Amino acid sequence: MIKRNVKSKNMWFLSVLVGLICVGLGAVDEPIGVVASLDGGSIQLIDPVSMSISDNLLRHELGSIGGGLLDVVLTSDAKTAIVSNFGESKIYFIDISGGFNAVPVLKGRGFLPIFAEDMSITPDDKYVMVTDGGLSSRIVVIDMATHETILVKNLGFRDAQSIDITADGKHVLVADYLAGRIHSYDFDSENVTLTYRQSRSTYQGLPVNTASSPDGRTVLVMCNDSGGIIPVFYIDSNGDLCDQGGLAVPNKNFQSAVFTRDGTRAYAISNNANGTYAYELNVLAPGQVTLGNVKQLPGPRGSGQYFGVDTLGLDPSGSYLFVSNPTSFGTKPYLTVLSTETLEPVYVMETFGTSSGIKFGTISHPEEE
Repeated sequence: MIKRNVKSKNMWFLSVLVGLICVGLGAVDEPIGVVASLDGGSIQLIDPVSMSISDNLLRHELGSIGGGLLDVVLTSDAKTAIVSNFGESKIYFIDISGGFNAVPVLKGRGFLPIFAEDMSITPDDKYVMVTDGGLSSRIVVIDMATHETILVKNLGFRDAQSIDITADGKHVLVADYLAGRIHSYDFDSENVTLTYRQSRSTYQGLPVNTASSPDGRTVLVMCNDSGGIIPVFYIDSNGDLCDQGGLAVPNKNFQSAVFTRDGTRAYAISNNANGTYAYELNVLAPGQVTLGNVKQLPGPRGSGQYFGVDTLGLDPSGSYLFVSNPTSFGTKPYLTVLSTETLEPVYVMETFGTSSGIKFGTISHPEEE
């Protein structure tokens, strides 16, 4: 059964109980999510334990509403969120260290020479890289501490419609939509340089997004008009991107994928005029992926895709998938929450306007007496 307005007394009691147990053990870890509102100019915080969502926050502080908020990324400690405003060509740094019950604080802005769409933070939290949703060939690297642009890398004849940094921070993957290719770059964090390594074809599909596993070895490519294929790649010990072939799937037009923390499973979302589908993918070994459960979700969420924006979020417990809007057309003013075990919808979480990018993390609060 799908439940709406999920602030039930039972869930509230469970949330309080979990908090008390954590205090008793001398650690207070709080799972938290952040979702952007494309047409609301605001963010909302999510408590995945009580299944609660906050009011719209920081409205009118994140650039013009018409610019469109798209992607959301979190630092490794989940205390800082960054959201991209496409039309404003800016990204916004937000302090969410107080957790779900605190008011987030705008920390600063990053100004870009491109329209800001997809983002990825280096594992050491020193830099955030940004790509454009248009037909741009530039990657912008911004210092997380100063919010200043320190590198604008022009890829020449290669485009960059999305960006993904591997878990070791050494490799950067970008989707080149029109070329139907994924490009790999080596990243030198000390000198802040990006060096071209190689390119790989994505078959007949046009890539819009990539997802790399927690061990940095398996890469899934989300493609528009993919012809029923999810391209799968493997990064070997030399850092080379190796083609593992395409995983045959019953639908096309994929937007986002997310891995579990242990990397043994991944989940993906496809959407088209026929509906929105959730996929479970089993990761048997680096680059070896098989198809698991597939479920059609109620109410299609449009038939297009963003470039690189992650609109599928996995809560830190690994129990729930939060499905946002993968496009700005035919959108829904709510998140659909799925059980990861069954892929069945279990909650509907109403949002302020059109939800877009979504991300989850865990905040460690100071030990309470």
